[in-house]
Amino acid sequence: MFYHLNRPQHTQLDVVEFLQGAKYAIKTTRTAMYSREFADFLVRERAAPGAFEPDCDAAKMLQQTLDPISYAAFKDFVLEYESIGAGSVVKEIEVHSAHLESVQYERVPKRSTTNSSGAKVLGVPVHE
Repeated sequence: MFYHLNRPQHTQLDVVEFLQGAKYAIKTTRTAMYSREFADFLVRERAAPGAFEPDCDAAKMLQQTLDPISYAAFKDFVLEYESIGAGSVVKEIEVHSAHLESVQYERVPKRSTTNSSGAKVLGVPVHE
């Protein structure tokens, strides 16, 4: 009963679709992170005299996807392993399952309204 009273009534989240998207995202990101293309880009970037913009799809995607601190740390990790000849390349990843452990949501204020007493009430979700 608690669940039914507290869950969003008009959510646009499709849990199955969300989990399929999560599987795709992890496969795509991990494959790019451990690709020869990305490692080669990092070697070129390190050798460049100045600022070097990503010139391959893997580097562009990772730079846009990862937060700056994680991106910098991962670049250092890849370059360290490349420098000792221990780089690795992920050819394929199989994700057998994905689990949604918890969901947290906030009711986002969409507009203000007036209650039955005529008082203005702020933060009433529009479609709930």
